[in-house]
Amino acid sequence: MTENMEGKAILTDETERKPNLYAANVLAWVVMVITVVFLLNEMGIFEVNRSLVHICLTMSLVQLIVMRILSANEASLTHPASKYVIMSMVLLLVLTMAVLLNIHTVLGFVLPILLATQYRSRKISAMALIGSVICCGVSPILSYLLKTWSEVFLTGFIETFCRVKISVAPVGGESVWVALSRITLYWSLPQMLTLSAFGAFLYSATINGITGVENQLKVVALKNDLSAQLESISSMQERLLYTMSDIIENRDLETGGHVRRTSEVVRLIADAIRMDPDFEITDTFYRNVINSAPLHDLGKIAIPDSILKKPGALTDEEYEKVKEHPIISAQIIEKAMRGVEDEELIETAKNIALYHHERMDGKGYPEGLKGEQIPLEARIMAIADVYDALVSERCYKASMDFGEAYDTIQKAMGTQFDPGLNKYFILCLEKIQAFYEPEKKE
Repeated sequence: MTENMEGKAILTDETERKPNLYAANVLAWVVMVITVVFLLNEMGIFEVNRSLVHICLTMSLVQLIVMRILSANEASLTHPASKYVIMSMVLLLVLTMAVLLNIHTVLGFVLPILLATQYRSRKISAMALIGSVICCGVSPILSYLLKTWSEVFLTGFIETFCRVKISVAPVGGESVWVALSRITLYWSLPQMLTLSAFGAFLYSATINGITGVENQLKVVALKNDLSAQLESISSMQERLLYTMSDIIENRDLETGGHVRRTSEVVRLIADAIRMDPDFEITDTFYRNVINSAPLHDLGKIAIPDSILKKPGALTDEEYEKVKEHPIISAQIIEKAMRGVEDEELIETAKNIALYHHERMDGKGYPEGLKGEQIPLEARIMAIADVYDALVSERCYKASMDFGEAYDTIQKAMGTQFDPGLNKYFILCLEKIQAFYEPEKKE
């Protein structure tokens, strides 16, 4: 949960930082363009009122300084309100340039709309679109009232569109309001409509992009939540398995030691199989086999101590009782893990518990399965189970040395054990013996 919150905070900071830096760089380019215009105008190449160009250049420089101050401060750069301040500054600059330089900056109204696309924000996109359209409509009126309207352009505009004389001062008794209404109708309104259509297209594209990004983020968040839940479930399942294996160990130390040792042998054999590119086992199968191995003798908790700890040979009746433990193990696993959603894990655990005493020749128990009818996980468990019984001391027998145990296993390959697993048993034999070495010394 904490990691998700930290990740969202980092993502939010980056979402604010990058567009703000981009806006600062764009403003720097605008200042460069105005500076070039200023120089060309001073050289007489352009014929624009110098005072008006000076005002535009000064204002853009002031805004650039403010932007650089914001960019230098990490807190300001990533603050959610910064983008609104920046967009307001850009709109003000565009409006000022349009009022003072009018026709020379007609394309400037597109700048806020294009800049807003970097923020991937509905609010800032709407602010830029509405602000640009309003500035586009207001700037000719302010230009007329402040008498900064280009006389050259004004004359051509009137002759072409209005067919009435509109000068800086009312002429022929025409009121200022009539002049402004005509400017609005014939100049401002067409520009506003054109800009609105262009801006609406960009706004729609931006919103679609935002929706797509939001959907992707939601999918990522759901995947993260699902992964966290699966990890929690997996952890719970493992704790359940360990708890069940602890029950065996607490019931009988000899059986408990057997469970621990055979689980390690199963892991070593599974590791060897996993290293073979020709024998493909999934990570899930590998994990399930290792986690399920400790439960293979769970059913022995139902076998009386008088049988389990009997120092001599078992009677036929007692042996039949012992042979019930695989079925009991599978039944306990099925009931105890009924609430676990991992069906593969349950199936693997049941297969190991129920079939680890089956034989390749069909003479095993409880079902007399033969060959590959026996699940792979049970065939692996069978080797580990018998090997541990051979090299470990029991109340009714002494332990074998490693050589004798190895020979016994080899003789039973093809009859009791799967010969296809023999090479993996041999590959990890040194590791198995190294694991048992301390046990032997004790």
